[in-house]
Amino acid sequence: MEIIPAIIPENFDDLRRKVSLVRGLVDVVHIDVSDGKFSPALNWPLSGDKEGDFGKFVKGDVSFPFWEELGFEVHLMLEGPEEQIDSWVSAGARRVIAHVESTSNLERLIKDFRQKSPKSSKLSSNPEFGMALLLDTPIELIYQHVEAADFVQLMSIAEIGYQGGEFRYEVLDK
Repeated sequence: MEIIPAIIPENFDDLRRKVSLVRGLVDVVHIDVSDGKFSPALNWPLSGDKEGDFGKFVKGDVSFPFWEELGFEVHLMLEGPEEQIDSWVSAGARRVIAHVESTSNLERLIKDFRQKSPKSSKLSSNPEFGMALLLDTPIELIYQHVEAADFVQLMSIAEIGYQGGEFRYEVLDK
């Protein structure tokens, strides 16, 4: 069993602080990214990145905190994830998760990810693609695409983008 703590960072310093709390306890950290549209929450780096920290990640000037010890996955809870995936892979994300409900062409999104993703960087090699489904989305929506993904993440809370939501047992039926 693998436990992957989810972090919703307010800014780069908050990301570093929260990652330091789980350092040495887990192998992978999950970063939630919300745009305030697909998910009602809004967080870093989309909430404002005054110092340009995320751009430094993408360019390779700055690395994820404690990247030598931890892998990072990013959960894109935003409209048009195809516009953000390349940046997160370039920044060193080991896994990228996009919601099937947030794109108009899931097949194209997966194909582009496979074609464009670098096979390796200093932080990760062969990044993985995961599909996420909202709690109320029928599982049948992914049947034709499931083989193209590396994994599937089923949301178990009613409102995404926030921590502390009540676990909804109906997800277990999926």
